[in-house]
Amino acid sequence: MKLTEITTKSGKKIEVYDDLFHPATINEFYFDLRTMEFPLVPQNDTSVLDFQGVFGFGKNLDPALMMGLVKRAKDAFPLHSFLKNVKVHRSWVNVFNGQHPTNRYHCDQDCIENGDFVSMLYYANPKWDLEWDGGTVFRSDDYEEIEYVSDYKPGRIVLFDSSIPHKIYQTSSLAHPYRFTVNTIFKNENLKRMR
Repeated sequence: MKLTEITTKSGKKIEVYDDLFHPATINEFYFDLRTMEFPLVPQNDTSVLDFQGVFGFGKNLDPALMMGLVKRAKDAFPLHSFLKNVKVHRSWVNVFNGQHPTNRYHCDQDCIENGDFVSMLYYANPKWDLEWDGGTVFRSDDYEEIEYVSDYKPGRIVLFDSSIPHKIYQTSSLAHPYRFTVNTIFKNENLKRMR
C-alpha cells in the first residue's frame, strides 16, 4: 500500500491510497459494476429522449458492496482505522461518457449543511492509461487555486473532506468510453483526521 497525504491551504486533508488491491479484485468489482443497470443522467436542459445531452449514468450503490471491497484492501491500516469511526451517509456509482463535458466544480453540498462529512472516491476501471486523463481536480475553498490533481489510477482510493471543491476533468478522445467511479460519503465521527 502507498499513502500520499495532501493538506490544502485551509488545512483540510486529502489522502490518496494506491496499490491496495490485487488486480483480480479490481477486475471482479469492475465486472460487478458493469453488469448493473444504470439510468441515464441527462443535463438539466435536455430531454431524456435527446441522447446527445446524456453525459453519464448514475446509480445508488449498496454501501455494503463498497465496504466489502475496502475490507479486502491489503496493508491498509490507516484506511481501516478511519472507517471504524464513520457511518455511511450515501454511496453511488458515476459512469461518465468521455464524449461529453463532465460535471462542474462542487462540494458535496448536502454534507456541508448537515455536519462534517468525508468523501471516498474509488476509481473502478481496471485499465486506464495516463494519457486518457479523467482524474479529479481539487480546488481551494475560494476556487482560486488548484490544490491537487488526482490522476485516474485503477484501484485508487481518494479520501477527502467533503467540503473541498472538486470535479472530474475531461477524458481524452483516446480514453475508454466509460469512466466508473464509486463515491461513498461518510459521517465523520473523528473529523480531526481530515482537518
